[in-house]
Amino acid sequence: MDVTVWANSRTSPIKTCEDAKLRDAPTLLYPAGNNHGQAGWDIGLLYQDAGDLGRRLGDVREAKGRVGRLSINSHGAPGVFDLDGSNPASADQNERLLNVKTMGNRFNSQLGFIKMQLAPNATVLFMGCNLGQGQPGSVFLETLSKTLFQDILVVAFTTTGVSMQQYRAGERCTEPGMRDTSFDNPASSPSQEAARYQNGALFSLPWAAETSAHAKTAKNGVILKNPDAPQSFGPEYIVGKWDVEIGSWSGLFAFESTGGLAGRVYWMDNTSMQKHEGFWSVSAGAVSWQFTDDPPSFKRTFMALIPLMPTVNGSILPSGVYKMMKRD
Repeated sequence: MDVTVWANSRTSPIKTCEDAKLRDAPTLLYPAGNNHGQAGWDIGLLYQDAGDLGRRLGDVREAKGRVGRLSINSHGAPGVFDLDGSNPASADQNERLLNVKTMGNRFNSQLGFIKMQLAPNATVLFMGCNLGQGQPGSVFLETLSKTLFQDILVVAFTTTGVSMQQYRAGERCTEPGMRDTSFDNPASSPSQEAARYQNGALFSLPWAAETSAHAKTAKNGVILKNPDAPQSFGPEYIVGKWDVEIGSWSGLFAFESTGGLAGRVYWMDNTSMQKHEGFWSVSAGAVSWQFTDDPPSFKRTFMALIPLMPTVNGSILPSGVYKMMKRD
């Protein structure tokens, strides 16, 4: 049976425990997790550079079998990945980083050796912020997947990732996993990071995987999933769960269909998760909804124009705006 490996470069923000199985959630399946880490990982590695990563994966293959899913956790930028964990002062120092040019010369043999340790049709996730973003990210994935990583599903993310509260009790290491986010840039300070994820908002985000909203994937030179591409949907797309921001408030809207283009909607905050009921319907090119616990003197109508997008910037009548993002 193929094994799964979470590999951290020497400068990555987390140090995954060697036994990477999610300790307190043995029944969860990848890509799910709990508030401490992601399920579905077998082994955690800390490597020093690309050559060392290949050697350590070779040891795993010899002891336990080929690697069916590999996550490489290091720093990134659009089309650029710090595979060696060298943490250069600038992403412009491309000769020290993995990119389209260096994958064909400096990192050619190291990547080839890493590929030898992988199972046929394996998945490799590059956990580097913004690596898959835009045209540079697409070219990176297309080139790697049609050359050195043929037949491998190669994954990168168009936004930043975040890891928090993952330390394993009683040990000097962390549970595996990184959360997908909707942010284009890392937080500039610990206080901004805390503000982004206050009131439990961090735990409403999915664990990063090839199926995540901001994952871009490629195989044999073809982009298979592209979150950069404009996407729009009809009114039925409203059904499901959405993360919501209204000013400084954040919470969840959950839409259910009762048949046709209408149904129930609930709002919940990120602390109590108590359901507050309302109703939604479609008319005049928009989805609109109200909540029954609004007082008559403060009755709000939320509007989302059709076609819907994975991120909706909508209006609240009689005044106000909101932003909501579709969950996976």
